[in-house]
Amino acid sequence: MPSRIWHRRQTALSAPYRPRTHGWRRALPWESPRQLAETQLAARAASSVMQQPARCGRSLLLPWVCRLAGHRLRGQATSPRSGSTFNKPLSGNDCPRPGGIATFMRLPYAATPHGIEFKMQLIKRAPNKKHYIPRTFSLSGGNPLLPYGAAPYDSLQVGDVGDVPVTMYDIRQAVADIENFVKGVLGHGCIPVGIGGDHTTTYPVLRAIKEKHGPVGLLHLDAHADVNPTMMHCELAHGTPFYRAVQEGLLDTRRVVQIGLRGSVYGPNEELWSLQHGFHIIQAQECWFKSMVPIMETKVLPVLGAGPVYISFDIDCLDPAFAPGTGELAPGIKRTIPRREPPFIAFSTFEWLARF
Repeated sequence: MPSRIWHRRQTALSAPYRPRTHGWRRALPWESPRQLAETQLAARAASSVMQQPARCGRSLLLPWVCRLAGHRLRGQATSPRSGSTFNKPLSGNDCPRPGGIATFMRLPYAATPHGIEFKMQLIKRAPNKKHYIPRTFSLSGGNPLLPYGAAPYDSLQVGDVGDVPVTMYDIRQAVADIENFVKGVLGHGCIPVGIGGDHTTTYPVLRAIKEKHGPVGLLHLDAHADVNPTMMHCELAHGTPFYRAVQEGLLDTRRVVQIGLRGSVYGPNEELWSLQHGFHIIQAQECWFKSMVPIMETKVLPVLGAGPVYISFDIDCLDPAFAPGTGELAPGIKRTIPRREPPFIAFSTFEWLARF
């Protein structure tokens, strides 16, 4: 072995050369000693975070991927654009889209919540393969399309804090797992954004939010009211979260707006229950011949007021022509939220199918 590479290993890594051991290898033809040392340092950093042996062998992890993994596992942002210090999605020019660590929207992985304003917790485990949704979002992320004028990564520090580790065999324990996870996110002053699962998961999120903000307003976009007391004798289900939330005082019912209701119901009194408890309902047909802008201006924002608001977005709120990948299809609406005004303190979206 060339003495210069041996010297570099000894100096940079302070460890003897150990052939045929994970994380240690000879220099590739195009590598300088410095590049080799940086690669192995990155591999060691990655292994310390993942608590797994460092693997950067020739056939396992190429040097440039290993260096990238090391930086991202330390929670560092990708190269900022135009002097910005906010995290940016990893460009397809820097790493192929199928490659790298599968984080939400290809944003840097954050080993700790420090310094993050928005955190993505992806909730696994739901019927119809919904537990594959976190992986689907990881693979499809990137910069938003320019025609929509959205540039969240220029004004917000967004990071991925991983999937919520929920049990798959006990729904009450899963609810507790989600609640505790969201409490940890809120404890760092972040706005949690949850993706995946069914609408049951709104209930533990609201429980966590109440501990910090008290009863909050709700902007609920859905084809269904989800205010059933039970579903097939079960109190915790995707059609019961807002009934449970009202019973436990999690919502400021004077500041609850439900938009897009139109789907089939389990009884004739579902919407009546919402109205009796102070909810404001905007039926889907009200949106057919109007823009959402005047509806938001006249019927939504005045109700939500200036207090904290939680957004709960069931994908079946959209017409199946635009979002067919859901378990409860209900034709009849197109648009959602045109702008942000109240202090939204959390957001979740549900009922996605992985293949869509």
